[in-house]
Amino acid sequence: DGEVLLVAREGLPSSSPGGVPGDLILTICVEHDSDPDLTRDGLDLTLQLPVTMPEAILGARISIPTPHGSCVMTLPEGLHSGARLRLREMGIWRDGARGDFYVVIQIQSPTHLTERIRQIASELAHGYPGDVRAKK
Repeated sequence: DGEVLLVAREGLPSSSPGGVPGDLILTICVEHDSDPDLTRDGLDLTLQLPVTMPEAILGARISIPTPHGSCVMTLPEGLHSGARLRLREMGIWRDGARGDFYVVIQIQSPTHLTERIRQIASELAHGYPGDVRAKK
């Protein structure tokens, strides 16, 4: 954002007879709020990725959109919300340098709770060895 590009002889024509066109000067303005789930830090990109509880618990193979096309990422078992995974060199490419693409996991709970889902959640509660909020 804010980079200035000069395109030689693509501007307005000269006012003098037989003069060459001037240079076209472009200032790049990147819309920063186009996708609040995708942020940029230099050449690195970070995507806030919603995943289901089963995907976080059991692991999954999911498609991740990057500037270079979709990439399949394997989520390991037992992910926590806030876990940060990296796709090396899948961020911004510029002047021979390549940034990384980070995926931050955001676990989403089901919104429609059936009796069966409540029962499964109750059983799942037995999988925690203690108080998850206790200081370690």
